Amino acid sequence: MVRIAFKQFYNPTRRNIAGMSVGDFIYDEIISALNKNGSRFLQVVEANENNRDVDYIISGKLTQVNLSHQGLKEKRMREVMAYYLYNYNYNYNCEREDRQGNRYSDICSKETYVRYDEYWDDISLTLSGSIKVTHVASRENVVLFNVRSTTSDSIRYADMISQRNNLELFQELVDLLNRRRYLLSNEELVTSAIFKITKAVVNEISSNIGSDLNFPDPVKMKRYH
Repeated sequence: MVRIAFKQFYNPTRRNIAGMSVGDFIYDEIISALNKNGSRFLQVVEANENNRDVDYIISGKLTQVNLSHQGLKEKRMREVMAYYLYNYNYNYNCEREDRQGNRYSDICSKETYVRYDEYWDDISLTLSGSIKVTHVASRENVVLFNVRSTTSDSIRYADMISQRNNLELFQELVDLLNRRRYLLSNEELVTSAIFKITKAVVNEISSNIGSDLNFPDPVKMKRYH
């Protein structure tokens, strides 16, 4: 069994998101994920001053906590053509032509223009840093890798200015009118970004020090005790 302990993740940027300590959040999530999904050869133990009964120390540092949000943008009063729904007040006799070029009589809908406002917004969060796994006995860094996680979200939607009663709108406009109008919250962005980092860290730890093939050679380790 390989015993690993964690040091608190250092966040020199001192920037937190949604009132959460990003470094502490990463620290807690990695420990939780290792306890739940890590290799059966790993045991997470409490860190202590002398690192007694600890094989590896895992530490990390955040170098970037960047939240980018430009704000809601608006393009006003776009116009597109629409058709009145079938109603004797808005329809007339007309001729159409089929694919073979044959003309036939039909009932056509009157056309009109509708106006709408279009809105869009986007947000992104980037977390960058490094993770270090140190072998306690030799004080060597056996794993050192960079982590980077970017989570983003965007919205685009429309609000009608014109009345849409008795009108058949183009499907593209219908889709815009029915789309969601709120971005993911900062808390949701942080959670998603940290989930990606946690997954990468757990995989790295498990593959490097969490399998029976990667145990330190006890003969070689004698010289460190």
